[in-house]
Amino acid sequence: MRLVIDEGRSVMAVARDLDLSASALADWVKRSKADRGRGPVGVVTSSERDELVLLRRENRQLKMERDIRTKPRPYPRKRAMKFTWIDVEKATWPVRPMCRALSVSASGFYAWRARPESERAATDRRLTVLVEESHAASKGRYGSPRVHRDLMAQGEQVSRKRVIRLMQERDLAGNVRRRYVRTTESGDGAPVAENLLARDFSATAPNQRWTGDVTYLRTKAGWLFLAILLDLYSRMIVGWATSAVNDHRLALRALDQAVRRRRPDRGLVCTPTKAVPTPAMRTRQR
Repeated sequence: MRLVIDEGRSVMAVARDLDLSASALADWVKRSKADRGRGPVGVVTSSERDELVLLRRENRQLKMERDIRTKPRPYPRKRAMKFTWIDVEKATWPVRPMCRALSVSASGFYAWRARPESERAATDRRLTVLVEESHAASKGRYGSPRVHRDLMAQGEQVSRKRVIRLMQERDLAGNVRRRYVRTTESGDGAPVAENLLARDFSATAPNQRWTGDVTYLRTKAGWLFLAILLDLYSRMIVGWATSAVNDHRLALRALDQAVRRRRPDRGLVCTPTKAVPTPAMRTRQR
C-alpha cells in the first residue's frame, strides 16, 4: 500500500515486484485509502499485513489454477473423467486447486474415491488395456475398426462404439497410410530415345541444355501435377505447366511455354520428364 500511495508507484509495477495480482492489489489499495484515517500514516497495521498475506496466497492459487488449465494435455470434460484425471495428477498438483480449475467440488472427488468401482468402469479399465495393447502391437497403425476386430478375435464381446470411446479417451488414433500415387509408367515395348546428356548436366551458355521433371501436389480439389523445365546453365525455370492428369500433354505444354518464352537456337538438347513414355516426351534434339 505504501509503495502505491506514499511513493507514487504504479499498481502494475508493485504487483509485478511483489508477485501479486494487479486487480487484487488495486482493490486492496482502494479499500486502504478509504480506511486511511484509522491508523498512523506510513505504518503498516497488522490487519493490512494479514490482508497482504491473504492476497499473496490467493494469487498463488490463481496462478496454480491457470497452470492447470494450460497444461499441455487437456483435461477431460465429463465429471467422472475429471475425477479420474484429478486422481492421476494429484501427485503433481494439490487436489483443491485442480477441483476449482475443473469446476468440481473437492468433497465430490473424495466421495467418488470412497465409492466402489462400478462393473462397467471395471470392464472399461480392462478393455482399455486390451485396446492399448492392440494399438501398440500394430505400431499405431490400427484404428477403431481393426482394434475392434482384434478384440472380437480375442473373444471380447464389445461394440465398436465402445472401442471408439475408449480410444478417444486415451487419444489413440490409427495412422492413415497415404495413398500411393504412381507418377511414372514403364511403357514396356516402347522405343527409347538415345540419351544425349549422358548425365552431363553442365552448360556453357543459356538455352543449350534443358531438363525437366513432374511432381504432384496435394490440394483441396485433389492431386495436381506440375511439370517444369530447367535451364542447366542459369538454373532458371524456363517453362512450367499444371494439370489434373499426368500425361504427355502436360510435358508438351511446359515445353511449348519454354520455347515461346526463350526462343532457343537450333542445337538445344531438351530432356523432359518420363512420366508417361510417349514419343512426344522422349529425349529430343532441337
